[in-house]
Amino acid sequence: MSVDTNKALVRRYYEEVLNKRDPALVEELFDPNYAYHFADVPPNLPAGLEGFKKFVTMFLSGYSNLHFTVEDQIAEGDKVVTRLTGHSDNIGPIRAASAPTDPTVAARADSIPGMSIERIVNGKIVESWGVFDTSAMLELAGGIPRTEETRH
Repeated sequence: MSVDTNKALVRRYYEEVLNKRDPALVEELFDPNYAYHFADVPPNLPAGLEGFKKFVTMFLSGYSNLHFTVEDQIAEGDKVVTRLTGHSDNIGPIRAASAPTDPTVAARADSIPGMSIERIVNGKIVESWGVFDTSAMLELAGGIPRTEETRH
């Protein structure tokens, strides 16, 4: 597959699964043997595609009006690197396992910057790595204060 086709597949994940809130598309876009490697994934989720589908469902239910904007994409070979920003005026309950506060506390933040790397094989996402800077959410919810190095 071309790098442009791979980039379009990753954009489709962010647009249709997350922005349009259609987790049913995970089965279409991701390989059955998918592996994910994300920072701050809730504990006790199963590995593979089943765990990822649960993660997506939890994520969408916890952040009611979060919308992603793809800022940049770079692709080479079978990998696509995406720099993106999640935008929201109310990101709902903090669900991160590391949050030291009551998980029902609502936080307010304007943006959540992040990066992901997806590996594509035969038109399906087979593996992902991702990290998002949720420090602003945790700080606003009474959690971990940000240092000068983590402020944007």
